[in-house]
Amino acid sequence: MLTIYDVKGIGPTTGTGLTDKGITTAEQLANSDVADLLAVPGIGEARAALLIAAAKDALASCGHIEGGSCRDPGFRDRRRNGDC
Repeated sequence: MLTIYDVKGIGPTTGTGLTDKGITTAEQLANSDVADLLAVPGIGEARAALLIAAAKDALASCGHIEGGSCRDPGFRDRRRNGDC
């Protein structure tokens, strides 16, 4: 399962803010509404929409199956290295 830290654009500060609001996975982020993310410090409407789209993109890129995990176990390493 992808964490929020596997989503492009999420670093330590944003990740902590999302985690504090109970959003810890890319799937939870992808299924969030913009309004849900506005409660996180530093996230406005435009950034919320971008983060939701990035989470959906990350899930699609790794072959995510809802309720399961990524088909490709090397995905996280390639994502961190910018190869994915």
